[in-house]
Amino acid sequence: MKRPSHSLMEELMSDIPAARNALRILKFLAAKGRPTRAAHIGRDLGIPRSSTYHLLNVLLDEGFLVHFPEAREYGLSSLLTELGSLSPGSDTVQMLATPIIRRYTTREKLPVVAFVGVLHGTDIKYVAKEVGPRAPTVVGGVGIQLPAHLTATGRALLAGFSRRQILALYPNRESFFSRTKLGPGNFHDFTTILEETRQRGWALEASEIAEGLASVGAVATDHNEQPAAAIGFTFRTDDIPEARWPDLASAAIEMSGELSKRLTGST
Repeated sequence: MKRPSHSLMEELMSDIPAARNALRILKFLAAKGRPTRAAHIGRDLGIPRSSTYHLLNVLLDEGFLVHFPEAREYGLSSLLTELGSLSPGSDTVQMLATPIIRRYTTREKLPVVAFVGVLHGTDIKYVAKEVGPRAPTVVGGVGIQLPAHLTATGRALLAGFSRRQILALYPNRESFFSRTKLGPGNFHDFTTILEETRQRGWALEASEIAEGLASVGAVATDHNEQPAAAIGFTFRTDDIPEARWPDLASAAIEMSGELSKRLTGST
């Protein structure tokens, strides 16, 4: 007979040494400050190999850890922020997302720049970037911040917030910064763009960051189904006609879905 599944508490409280070792793993990864291989975790903590993998799988299933498949490493998830613990932050997003966007730009060989961004106040902060062949020179780069309301990645993230959250983020709603005299001029325009983004399922900007360039973006969510990051493409409008933009958006949605699975440990 198949054994019924249990929650993390039921699984661990039935075996106090296992509960202690699970907590030791979390403390160990928090102290390390970076993802670590299972073999190193077990060795440094003196936990048998089979027990280490069992505990890691339980912690993954319950959302406390994320798995980095390319590096075969485990790190803390954003769920621990609910317990007042450490957030994995942009470094974890970068490590999880970079292989995803690199795989795409290498395979498709399109003249696009792929970005991964996280929200930093009312800015989008880029944490990963991959450049396809003959891609344009763009304003954004890793570590660069741009106004979220003007970027596709920023709009993809903001569209996942409630109106109350948007009001809190933008207390000064009289005017919005513009780089090219395009984009929302006021709060009504801005919320209209966000609603269009929600209905479309992906975000768009055209010549609002730089003339002749456009971008599409899609959001990745965390364990609580809250916006956590966004993946987007920037390209010359002369290189990729408007009729093909939805195809790029579909790719961004697919990759953001993969990132969401990695962020929640469900891969």
